Amino acid sequence: MDINWVRSFETVALFALFIGLVYLLYRKTDSSTFEEAANSPFVGDDLSDKIEDNQKKGENHE
Repeated sequence: MDINWVRSFETVALFALFIGLVYLLYRKTDSSTFEEAANSPFVGDDLSDKIEDNQKKGENHE
């Protein structure tokens, strides 16, 4: 077995891994998980809500 067989096997194995990862990323069963992750920056936390409320009231004590 020479180096060319090893390189050929490595190429086929990495291509199969790539196809498997693409399948896992684009399957429809996890769309709710990805949708939740995509919307997570738009969900406010309690601290930022309190800061905004205080700024509206004029109670900004820095």
